[in-house]
Amino acid sequence: MAVGPRLSTAILGSRFGRRLFVLFCLAALVPASVVFWMTYRTATADAEAARRETLRTGAKNYALGVFERMQLAGGALATLRADALAEGSADPVLGLYFSDVRVRPRGGGDPRPGAAQVAGPWLRLVPGDRGTVPALEHADGERVVVATLAPDFLWGLASEMSQDMRICMYAARERLFCGGHPGTDPGERLVAAHWDLFLKAGFDAPPWTVVSVAGAGHGLRHYRGVVVPAAAAVLLLALLLSSVQIRRVLVPLSDLLRRIQGVEGGHAPVARQAGEDEFGLLTRTFDAMQQRIGRQIDTLRILSDIDRLLLGGASLDQLLDLIARRLRHLAQPALVCIVVPPPAPGEAATLYLLRRDGGAIEQLRCRRGCTAGEGSPQGRWQPVDTLEPGTLREACETGSVRDLFVLVPAELPRAVEVVLGYAARPLAIDHALAQAAKLAESIPVALAFEERRRQLVYQARHDSLTQLPNRLATFEAVAAAIEDAARDGGRFAVAFLDLDRFKSINDGLGHGSGDELLVGVSRRIRQSLSAGDFVGRFGGDEFCLILFGAGNAGEAEHAMQRVTASLSQPVRAGGREFLQSFSAGIALYPGHGRDASTLIRHADLAMYQGKRAGGRALRVFEPDMDAAAHARLRLENDLRDAIAADAIEVHYQPRVDSRDGSICGAEALARWTHAQSGPIPPSTFVALAEDTGLIDDLGALMLRKACAQLAEWNAAGLHLPNVSVNVSGHQLRSRRLAETVRRAIEAAGIAPTALELEITETALIEDREAAEHQLGRVRAFGTTVAIDDFGTGYSSLAYLAALPFDTLKIDRSFVVGIGDGHTPMSAIVRATIGLARELGKHVVAEGVETMDDVQHLAGWGCSTIQGYVYHRPMPAAALTDLLQARASTG
Repeated sequence: MAVGPRLSTAILGSRFGRRLFVLFCLAALVPASVVFWMTYRTATADAEAARRETLRTGAKNYALGVFERMQLAGGALATLRADALAEGSADPVLGLYFSDVRVRPRGGGDPRPGAAQVAGPWLRLVPGDRGTVPALEHADGERVVVATLAPDFLWGLASEMSQDMRICMYAARERLFCGGHPGTDPGERLVAAHWDLFLKAGFDAPPWTVVSVAGAGHGLRHYRGVVVPAAAAVLLLALLLSSVQIRRVLVPLSDLLRRIQGVEGGHAPVARQAGEDEFGLLTRTFDAMQQRIGRQIDTLRILSDIDRLLLGGASLDQLLDLIARRLRHLAQPALVCIVVPPPAPGEAATLYLLRRDGGAIEQLRCRRGCTAGEGSPQGRWQPVDTLEPGTLREACETGSVRDLFVLVPAELPRAVEVVLGYAARPLAIDHALAQAAKLAESIPVALAFEERRRQLVYQARHDSLTQLPNRLATFEAVAAAIEDAARDGGRFAVAFLDLDRFKSINDGLGHGSGDELLVGVSRRIRQSLSAGDFVGRFGGDEFCLILFGAGNAGEAEHAMQRVTASLSQPVRAGGREFLQSFSAGIALYPGHGRDASTLIRHADLAMYQGKRAGGRALRVFEPDMDAAAHARLRLENDLRDAIAADAIEVHYQPRVDSRDGSICGAEALARWTHAQSGPIPPSTFVALAEDTGLIDDLGALMLRKACAQLAEWNAAGLHLPNVSVNVSGHQLRSRRLAETVRRAIEAAGIAPTALELEITETALIEDREAAEHQLGRVRAFGTTVAIDDFGTGYSSLAYLAALPFDTLKIDRSFVVGIGDGHTPMSAIVRATIGLARELGKHVVAEGVETMDDVQHLAGWGCSTIQGYVYHRPMPAAALTDLLQARASTG
């Protein structure tokens, strides 16, 4: 019987078999080993306890023997007289008990006769030739007989002692005697026991300890010889029983696993004869399941391919082609037809036809006879006997189809039909149609995915508010127009349009009204252009137009005039009507650019020129506009670098008290000398800073430098009452002005009252809330505020009464018109000075150029003068020299 190969194949060749075999062995061997080990431990402990008891008895018997011999020796010594020992007439029998007897005088520590300690001799340890030896002492009058006990008598002869134990006698920690042999083998464990021999009552001495030692013994060695064979027998029995049972389990499992692996690899091996037990039932069940799984796996593979195409962005035609071919593979029909209804009423449906003898799928447009039957149930194949005359019937007749089955996979706004046609109905058609139905369910998904993709593409390329093409689609449209024009030699124009005042409408009436206005304007623009022209919403209130019929500037301007005429009629939004104007720029292809980005940018530049001119303007791009835009951008970058590098200089124009000619203050003015272009006018770079948002950084830099320079003058002993620094409306609206001023004052270490902020009347009125809050905080810690260019802005007296300020600065445009003092302008100046005096404000006249003007102003009550009549703006060093010269002249 070939047990070895079977065992190796069924058990050792299987990981599960090896684990099961090891578990069987452990289940048998571990409990037996535990029982054997506990029995052995218990028997060993009992044997050791008995051995200890034997040793204790031996120690006790030996100690009692020693005690009895000491009593014999003590009795013999008690009869001995010291005189007889001195005369040499002692009993010769004493030599049996004692190795030495002598007499010594009685000491103070020896017991007296009749004392309570002992009735006879007492025991002492005395030094001997081989260490300490026991001796008995007996008092006889004033002398003491000392008798050293003979070792052979006291301890006994070695031949008389037991050979299976070793006995030692100890007095405290001092060993008195050891004899005998433990009877052990080398390496054998020793067992010890002891017995205390009490000597106080009999010999007035501390107790001795008897220790007996012997080997643990070999009584259980035979037990070890039983354990190993018993364990081996249990292991062999477990091996035999487990191998039989494991083989009965593993052989069917191995066969089933082989078949599962075959299915996974694409082929199924032939099954062995299955038994009638549970494993046989499992094998037969697997056979049936294998067939079902095979069909389902094919279907899943096909669905996976469809999902991959869906996610990969395949077209609907590609998806339907794949589904039709897979339907033919699963169901083996002679004809596969997928009927896709039209996307909109009135359009033709599409028939996707795949014939058994044809390689490519056919697409037929169908307006008549496109359905196999009305009211077909969903998800269930329905046989069809006859077809209505039309495209579907004609397709089926050409395919020699006799049996038709139709399926409506799912409910959709456009219901799809799948038609399978057979020349001869197969026997196992039910299973084939069931798998085909699952595959057909992916057709509505493909249609929904295609519809959703169309929507996403539309949303990605169109503005959700106006439904016009968005910025991305506009760039694509201009690029496509350039490609077509470059191929055909055509010309066209791009117009960039921006609505005027739209922000004020949006802010004033709300975004809802603004959106409604944008929709109305976009509709008007679209209606005013030709059918082939393009309109896109570029963003916000900006629109981009492609005028395909405009080959030159005149034709483009004529097309834009139609837009102007269309918007000349009111546009209704938010319950109101608006006459909405716009500014537009035009760029021509190919003269103004040969790519979409350049054309749109140039049209935008032209539009911006019209915006800067006040709006409601149409400009055609000119090359100078591009150069100006590039120059402005370079200047902006250079200004940013100059501010970051503290390269903006500060000049100072003194204010003079006309009554005595003393300098009573100075205005700090920004000056910038460009590295290549030289001095840049303040009107240029300050306006640029306002437009680009750099004015905050520029204003903070001016504050720091002016405060630091004033601190330097104070440290040098040069008296300048205050320095005035201009503040923009942007700084005021940023809500950071007060904090910036505080940091500049604290960093320089000057008094807050030495700093004055100048802000225009227009900036104060534009954001009155910010002005009151920020300037109120500034004035709270002592800094004064001046209204610059008074009279050139709103000039509202109501606002003037409420604004937080300390000084009025009369603008130069009023001063130069004083003349002889009797002009209308002089009346305005006199009224302004009187108004400031009534309000308790200080007055400064700036831009004064003649002494006649100085005298007129002084006569009207304004003695603080700033202008060329006294000093032009100068660098800090020049003002330092001026202050030093005035200080030296007293």
